[in-house]
Amino acid sequence: MATTINPISGAIWEGADFTILARVVAPDGNALVTGNIEDYTVKIYETTTDPAAAVYSLESSDDSEIMFAALQTDGWWSADSAGYNLRYTAAMATINNTSEVIRGGHTYRTEIELTVAASYTGNASGVIPVIATVQVKARNAV
Repeated sequence: MATTINPISGAIWEGADFTILARVVAPDGNALVTGNIEDYTVKIYETTTDPAAAVYSLESSDDSEIMFAALQTDGWWSADSAGYNLRYTAAMATINNTSEVIRGGHTYRTEIELTVAASYTGNASGVIPVIATVQVKARNAV
């Protein structure tokens, strides 16, 4: 069964952190939780340029940094009553300390790739992508 991707989009002010929330579900319909993910990567691309330019990359094997043990229905989530199980915050202080800077007036695509652990007993394997597009507004824009 193919992975269904529902891209996320939003806008932020230049210099602001942004948070991506998602409900990541395996093809068998079960929400993935902490321990179901072997590792993950985060890549941020500036899409204002052609071709898109990579501006940030992160790899981690600690899925508890972004995954939860159960669906969350706290104040962060308002899409429905089911909740989310993935939360990633792109901290501008960290990203802007690299060779690239997230700038106002540009659009960025964040790709989070979750590698499903071999120990997951449901009907899932390989990589599950989460994709978000963020427009960054310049502080002096009206």
